[in-house]
Amino acid sequence: MKSILSIKNHSIRFWITALLIFSLLLTLCISIFVSYKLTYNTLINNTLESNQGYAEKVASTAEGFFVDVKKKLQVSAVGFPLKLGNDDQVQRRLDEILGSSNFFNSVVFVDVTGKIKNIAPKTLKLQGKPFNKTVFYQANLLKGPYVSDPFIGMTDRLIVMITVPIYDGNQFLGLLAGSIYLHENNALSSILETHFYRNESYLYVVDQKGSLIYHPQPKRLGEDVTKNEVVRKVLQGGRGAERVVNTVGADMLAGYAPVESSNWGIISQTPTELALMPAKDLVKNMMLYSGPFFLLLFALSSWIAKLIVKPLNQLSTFSERLCHGNHEKPLSKISTWYKEAKTLKNAMMIGVDSLRNQINHLSVEAYTDPLTKLSNRRALKMIIEDWIQNDIPFSMVLFDIDHFKQVNDIYGHVMGDKVLQYIANIMMDEVRKNDICFRYGGEEFLILLPQADKNLTSQIAERLRLKIATQSSPIGEPITVSIGISAYPEDAKSSTELLRLTDDAMYIAKKAGKNRTVIV
Repeated sequence: MKSILSIKNHSIRFWITALLIFSLLLTLCISIFVSYKLTYNTLINNTLESNQGYAEKVASTAEGFFVDVKKKLQVSAVGFPLKLGNDDQVQRRLDEILGSSNFFNSVVFVDVTGKIKNIAPKTLKLQGKPFNKTVFYQANLLKGPYVSDPFIGMTDRLIVMITVPIYDGNQFLGLLAGSIYLHENNALSSILETHFYRNESYLYVVDQKGSLIYHPQPKRLGEDVTKNEVVRKVLQGGRGAERVVNTVGADMLAGYAPVESSNWGIISQTPTELALMPAKDLVKNMMLYSGPFFLLLFALSSWIAKLIVKPLNQLSTFSERLCHGNHEKPLSKISTWYKEAKTLKNAMMIGVDSLRNQINHLSVEAYTDPLTKLSNRRALKMIIEDWIQNDIPFSMVLFDIDHFKQVNDIYGHVMGDKVLQYIANIMMDEVRKNDICFRYGGEEFLILLPQADKNLTSQIAERLRLKIATQSSPIGEPITVSIGISAYPEDAKSSTELLRLTDDAMYIAKKAGKNRTVIV
């Protein structure tokens, strides 16, 4: 009888221990799964928003380039008819246009017959050659500034032509045209090629026909990618962001925006797998940090199981003694199982609380910038959406460190990091108690000011700007920042629109000379 009871007690102890371990594993797995899904969705949304903002910024810069180029040609065309009788004067004027900026790789004057009359640089030796018939026809038909489709020119280069017609009264005298070689040094290639890579993210450009004209893989240039849903949308003038499988079967998170002057499409995209790497790292860290706690709980569970089985062991001993007529210990003195059940509950609570604290610690890390200790873009998205949903008015200050690239180039990235930390410390000193400071990305910072109008926000922003501009930074001299300000709900009803407006205001401050504040 003793052996039978002993086997049964060991079996019960095994199943109780297994049940406790299963419960702990289930709790751990659920916690990891929930944290992973939250981080997964946040990373997807933030990457899409980041790529859309990036595409919008590059498209806006390219649009500004085409506007400036058209204006330059229009200004250069003024008074041009007076020089047409003198080839030397025409040539000097073309040389001046070419040399005054890096907009063009060559500049030509095309006469009314469609032939190249003069060209700079003269070394191209294309005088008297026929100009591209399609471009000449479209430019003449438009009777104003015209941006051509990309085409292969007589020099075997992929070219875009910017043209303006020259008139003497109502008489058409010819075209003044500047050529841009898409894959050689000029202002446009500087705008586009600078933005090809960010880690493994990259940017590409399609022309109005859906063919690749800029791509990090040169062998794909000229490829028709209109099967890509994002490309079709941007060619129709759409702008936005979405997850898409591209024409080579890669899963991408893409943002897109059109360049209206040229009907090009700018697409910035990140491999989905790359964007989700922080979520996978979060799971790994949770498992790593939770391992010791799980081992501790395993030992505790075995001990608790032993306590639960203890009354059965006592009953087994009592039965054995009873068979032999030994009544030294009465049944009433055997401890009940309620005390052990309460111990199990407390142990489980200790384990779950430890695991919850670990998860909370990891969550805080996920919403904090590790360098500056400010909140990051994930926290920004969550807070803005909460305030908008609860109709809490607030102002937004977005600023960018002027010439920060020079700091990194001259003093190194370690000193650049110190400058970022220095800016973060000044922000925390100057804002109000309830204001929230963020590192928006790179050298860009953002402040949310609840219940603050633009007047108060402007005062705080100016105080911050002046302090930064007048005191010595880690590089031994002051630095400056350019600031944009907006307010909800006065300027926009959505977080995306408000961020876009604030970003535009900041870039206006940049273009206006930097070290200043612009209010939407």
